[in-house]
Order: sequence, then C-alpha cells, then structure tokens
Amino acid sequence: MTEGRAGVWLCLVNRDGAAFLHRATPLSDPEVIEHELIEICQTANKETGANCKNLSLHRGKAAIKQRFQTGSVDEVCFLGPELGPLAGLMVGPEQGGWQVDEITVVSSRTGHVDRFLCRQRLGYRADKQAEYLTPVPSESVVYGSGETAVVLSKDQAAALHAMGMMGYRELKGRLMNTTAFLVACGSLIAFSAGGAEAAYPFAVGGSAALGYQWLLQQSVDSIPNKIPRRTLVKRVPIADAIQRITSNPGLRFGFMTALALTGIWAIQNWSPDSSGTTTTQVLEARQMMTGLLGFMMWKLAVVGVTTVPVQRRQPALDEMV
Repeated sequence: MTEGRAGVWLCLVNRDGAAFLHRATPLSDPEVIEHELIEICQTANKETGANCKNLSLHRGKAAIKQRFQTGSVDEVCFLGPELGPLAGLMVGPEQGGWQVDEITVVSSRTGHVDRFLCRQRLGYRADKQAEYLTPVPSESVVYGSGETAVVLSKDQAAALHAMGMMGYRELKGRLMNTTAFLVACGSLIAFSAGGAEAAYPFAVGGSAALGYQWLLQQSVDSIPNKIPRRTLVKRVPIADAIQRITSNPGLRFGFMTALALTGIWAIQNWSPDSSGTTTTQVLEARQMMTGLLGFMMWKLAVVGVTTVPVQRRQPALDEMV
C-alpha cells in the first residue's frame, strides 16, 4: 500500500444479491482487535461461531503493525450478516495504490471458504480503482489474472507441470547436443584450414563451453520449486548433491576460473616451441582467439535452438481446461 493511512474497502456479495460493506483498517493493533472480539462476543449469539473462551486484555505496550505491505499476509476479523456462499467480492484501496494477490473469506458460523484471486495493482497509477472478483475453487491452481486467468485442478496442474518439465529436459538435451555438434564441426573446419595448431585450441574452448553450459543448466535446476515433491520426478541422490554444489555462485565461479586457466595453460604448452620469439607470440595470440571462438559455440547453440521452431507433441493448455 503506497498510502500508509489508507484502508481497504471490501464488499461481499452473495448469490441472491445481498451485500455487506466493510472497511479494513490500515493498522493491526492487538489491543483494538481484542476489544473488537470482546464486542463481537457480547453482541453476537452462539451461532456466529466466534471463539470467546480465551480472551484476556493485553497488559503493557502492544506492538502495532502496518497492514497491506509488500509480501505481508493480513488477517481481518469483523462482524457481519451470514451471506452464505459468495457470488463475488468488490475490493479496492481507500487511497493510493495496492497490489493484492489473493483474498480468502471464511465464515466462522458455517466454516464455508471462498477464495478470490486478484493478482493486479489497484488504485493509484493502475487501470482500475477497484475490482470485482469471482470465487475460484479453494484447491485449484490459477495461471494468469483477471479475465484471462486459467483455473486448473491439482491433477491438471501436475500434468501441465510434467509436460513443461519434459519439454525443459528436451531443451537441455538439444542445447548440449547442438553445442557438441558445433564444436566438432568447428574443430574439423579449423583443422582443415590451419591444421592441428588451429583445431586444438578450438576444441579446448569448445570443451569449456560444454562445461559452462552444463553449469548454467544446473544453476537453473537449483531454483526452488513450489510444486509438491510428489509431483516431481524422482532424482538420484548424487544428482541432488551435484545440484547443491553447482547452485553455489562462488563454487561455479571457481570452477569456471579453474577451467579457463586450464584451457589457457593447455593452449600455451601444447606447442613444443617455447622460444618466446615474435612468431611464437603471434601464434599463441591466434590460438587464444581460436579458443575463444570455440567457447562461443555455446552462445551460438542457444541462438540456434531458440530460433528453430519445434513441433509440439503435448496438448495445448486450453485443451486441458
């Protein structure tokens, strides 16, 4: 929330058209919340479902927290009529701008839960000052936001995730194979043009490119995944250990530095001529450039794989809904 003193207006609408309007205050004061609960328990009957057993006044200074901040999860309790299952929820900030992701409305009387997804900015510098949201199944997985959002069940989301991981593994394989193919072809061309003195540095640089690309893939694989572990493919313990090691930026940098130094040493010491003459120095410079060209084959492979269209074998997302 960009305006610290602004609250949030909530309008709950049931399926018969009845509505209830409530303003959620911007501050979460434990003492005020406790007095509100006491008031609810004094004025409401037993059918409201409010828990009035463990209410005790705060002693001393209580911490006051700001609501509706970035990354926060706020809980708001209020007394209102029982509307039953909701048909919609109108939400909007009182002032300023507010980015809201999800709102869950729970009835303490019936235990019914209505889940609403917004996932957009409202208010100041936004397209809409408020948004009317419709409920989605509580255990569903939603991709996108607004009218273009796609609602999937857990099984459909797991199937979609499996399809995406399959395509990702195929992409990784194509990248590695393409890089190896380009390195091999480049080494043959370099051998034809300049003999072993040109082919060897190109092959060394290409080998470093393969190692660098593998490290990049391992780094992407180490990104935390929010999909439950039961929906993921079982991994070998050694693969998990390698992934944990390669996910460390310091270790990756050290490995690539060692690989680069090894490649430079191999190129410089490959030729038996180490007299230090001008001809030898020029030859070493050319070999370094050739090795760098071989290393850049990983980048050429990325460009080639991403630009060449691949026929999809999986059903489209709209066919799953």
